[in-house]
Amino acid sequence: LPISLRPPEKRERLVRAQPSLATGTAMLGTWTHWRKDGSLIEVEVSRAEIELEGKVACVATVNDVTVRRAQELRLRLLSQAVEQSSESIIITNLVPEIEYANASALAHSGYTSEELVGCDPRVLQSGRTAKETYDDLWATLGEGRSWKGILFNRRKDGSEYTDFAVISPVRTADGTVVNYLSVQEDVTEKARLGEELDQHRHHLELLVERRTAELALATQAAEAANEAKSAFLAVMSHEIRTPMNGIVGIVDVLRQSSLSP
Repeated sequence: LPISLRPPEKRERLVRAQPSLATGTAMLGTWTHWRKDGSLIEVEVSRAEIELEGKVACVATVNDVTVRRAQELRLRLLSQAVEQSSESIIITNLVPEIEYANASALAHSGYTSEELVGCDPRVLQSGRTAKETYDDLWATLGEGRSWKGILFNRRKDGSEYTDFAVISPVRTADGTVVNYLSVQEDVTEKARLGEELDQHRHHLELLVERRTAELALATQAAEAANEAKSAFLAVMSHEIRTPMNGIVGIVDVLRQSSLSP
């Protein structure tokens, strides 16, 4: 193969590959080639020997795998992202049977991949999820829509945990549903904290109600005391004013008299 097809950094590898050409190795691996426009592509190179005009000739087959390698890289990245996700990811078929469970799903459930794959997903049910929840789940998926909700699940050891699940249909290019993808977040601790907050909120509401009642009683008592004070002052004012009128009248008579000191 012409060395000029390869970037300079790859030519030393070509020199090292010469013995493989001599020994008749069929597949020579993946190489980087230059195209005429200067762009680089990934190719698979294989060789075969043929007899041509009484002589043995070497035929090299070069297959452009740039797109395929890019797709493989993308799939590998997606696979790593799914496998390493902190959320539980489970894929089921239409039977339904579990076809895949990532590391997080296995860790949360306590099952191994061999124990879980091929099982009905009901193996994870605790029995505490209401029937209406599953009815709504399957009705939603039957309409081709994604479902979101809370599921109460059980681990292999019997302990229970709470998941917030998003379950979506997986379609082929023509729109046919072939699988279901379930992404679940363990919200057991969040649910526990939520219950505690509800209890504290309820306790605070009771305290507020009791304090409000106490304040209402105190307000009523203060208003009653204020009314009693007002009534007392009104009566006392009348009781004082009546004799004072007599005293003022007598003083006025004395001032008009000719009495000696």
